Amino acid sequence: MISMILRSIIFGSMPRSRILAKAISRYQSNKIDLSALEEVYRKDLRRFLEYIYIYINNIYRSSDGMYRWDDLFNPLASYMGLEVNGLKRF
Repeated sequence: MISMILRSIIFGSMPRSRILAKAISRYQSNKIDLSALEEVYRKDLRRFLEYIYIYINNIYRSSDGMYRWDDLFNPLASYMGLEVNGLKRF
């Protein structure tokens, strides 16, 4: 008889917190420096990973939520004069 172990992973992009989104916006408008933004990234990523491993059972691996990937749609929407409100875009 063959024994099989099933393991769960969480992979892909996760929504950024409002605190992180606000910090990114403040950085882009030169209201905070890169070190302040990095601190928010670190805290937010730690919060996300702690949540994943504490509250979701049997997680074997997780990605970093792709927090540092640039969002191409918000700058484009802003340039076009569109209002971005929430995560539903498509």
